[in-house]
Amino acid sequence: MRSRSYKLLTSTKGRINDVFFQAGQQVRKGDILVKFADQSFLVAPAHGIVTQRLVETGEYLQGGVAVASFVELSSVRLQLATDNHASALHPGQLVQVQSRDQPNQGMTASVVASTLEDELLTLDLRLRTSSPEPLEAGTPIQVHALQF
Repeated sequence: MRSRSYKLLTSTKGRINDVFFQAGQQVRKGDILVKFADQSFLVAPAHGIVTQRLVETGEYLQGGVAVASFVELSSVRLQLATDNHASALHPGQLVQVQSRDQPNQGMTASVVASTLEDELLTLDLRLRTSSPEPLEAGTPIQVHALQF
């Protein structure tokens, strides 16, 4: 399954009374993100991560304006060539996947499943956080297991 990244748009016009999220925050489907002066709301359309905040409290918006950049939480599968000394990661373990060229571009995910076969490590991951700029296909990456 691929992650979907898109802009959250207002369906109404009006002044923003409250913004209930920060950039990088994980939200659940139905969480209130923005409250307008007319008591209408913008809610999270799915479980995801708000990667960019594009509005401020007190701002007046027309309908159809982008409020935030949003990445739906989904599964990610990585297949990595390894050496004979690599070991599979354990379910529940957190990993950081980042661009080799731009280390601030990447994601944090938890391992759902991991197999190592013939020097090929396959990771099934559940996305937890993402940088504002998603990784593009073909980006050289590095994977680090996070210790807590």
